[in-house]
Amino acid sequence: MLLHISGLLGCPDSTFLHRLSAYCIYIHPFLPIMSPSLTTGCYDHPVPVRIQGEVEDLDPRSLPHWPRSSLTLALSAILSLIPIAQDPNSSLESSIRSRRLHANLCAKAALGQVENEIDTISIPTTADPYTIGEEGQFNTPVQLHPVLALVLLSVYEYCQRGSLPRMRSRANQAITTAMDLSLHQLGADSTEAQRRAWWNASPIICLGDSRISTPLPTFQNAAVQPWALLLESEKAILSVSETFDECLVNPPTDSAACDRSKKIAHLDSHITSIIKQLDLLKKPKYNGAIESSAAQGMWRVATVARIRLHRSRAFMDIPLFLDKYCDLAAIQERMEATSAFDPRRTPHLDSVFPFTEQDSSLVCLKSAQVIARTLENIPIANPHLHPFVAADRKPNGVTGKAPYMLPFFMCAAMQGFYVLLMLHYRLRAALESKHLPMYYYLLHSPQIDSESQDAERLLRELRQGMESIIGAVKLAHMFEGVGSMSQEICVAHQSTLIED
Repeated sequence: MLLHISGLLGCPDSTFLHRLSAYCIYIHPFLPIMSPSLTTGCYDHPVPVRIQGEVEDLDPRSLPHWPRSSLTLALSAILSLIPIAQDPNSSLESSIRSRRLHANLCAKAALGQVENEIDTISIPTTADPYTIGEEGQFNTPVQLHPVLALVLLSVYEYCQRGSLPRMRSRANQAITTAMDLSLHQLGADSTEAQRRAWWNASPIICLGDSRISTPLPTFQNAAVQPWALLLESEKAILSVSETFDECLVNPPTDSAACDRSKKIAHLDSHITSIIKQLDLLKKPKYNGAIESSAAQGMWRVATVARIRLHRSRAFMDIPLFLDKYCDLAAIQERMEATSAFDPRRTPHLDSVFPFTEQDSSLVCLKSAQVIARTLENIPIANPHLHPFVAADRKPNGVTGKAPYMLPFFMCAAMQGFYVLLMLHYRLRAALESKHLPMYYYLLHSPQIDSESQDAERLLRELRQGMESIIGAVKLAHMFEGVGSMSQEICVAHQSTLIED
């Protein structure tokens, strides 16, 4: 039995400017799939539509505009999830359900339109490659619409519906469609739109494939072009996982242990080099430069890679969250295991890891603090402000609802939060038990007569870092597929407050 609902939905205005603005505000800083023609003056202009009855029975013709291309339908699926300022009851279940059902309606229509467009598109020869039909948006050729729509739908399936199988299915279809269009075999004369379509669709395993000739996308006015560094960071995360899997599955001989130790040291050096290059992107000037905000998002990936490399050595993969997320151990798994820890794991890491537990703990601390600071000052767009503001800042006299953002940072948030909370537990226990000297390496120039104050200062910094991460996580609350991740972080944080 369907519930009767009455709620407000936000439908993007049909004009080119308003559509591009909605994309620039909510999606581009996290998923720069298009090269926008606008870099300033991005405002959200949703048209409020009151829905009476069942969204499942909604006639698209009753809306002020119903998108016709797969790309705009896929964009609408994501944008429909964002509450609008005109809805005073946006947090009520009826309003949430309205947005959910409308987004699903758009996603289904987008997938159907993808099939239609795939059947009809072909690489243009004499026609203008930027001919884009009646809807006229994004400076993106119609030939690329199904590829980009599938990329967006893969994001929708995971972030909103929490479905990994559907996410993989959409992503696989995106790269297949891109290859059918030969987007992987383009040369230096390829357009920025074509480059972004390919490199947003292709998986990390394509990096270094000799069959791929399409150049990487470029960012306007960037001191360092980050796309290659992003791919290297993602590849480093994959290499870290493979290295640890080798340590668990194949007990190393003396020679193998030496080889793996060198490999881990090389990985750490490589990741550190990437971070140093991306440091130039940490504090760009956000005077409307949405390309800069997108580039900064890539910088966090390298920091996560370094945490992932050192986390197991520092904390022995002690579980903190109930379920498994982002390669973090789960309490549920340990409860089902016959023993608290895998007896094979720790000796192998001790024999192959070229860093001490103290070294790795300090690396994790610094990396987690960096993640917390970037999330605290993440340059997200507020639909009521111009054009980009940090999440924790609001100019005087500005009112309106909080900004929102895509949850592309959730794994960085969980990795950083895990480190901060684990160190908080350890340091607080050492402070209470009078064993602070064992954690002097975490403190700045500790002295016996001031060690307690130094520890309290670091504990306060750790709590502030966790609060910064939680503040960012809450900005993505409207995406239900990652809600459990947010909940795990908030529950763990609440336990810390109670114990304090």
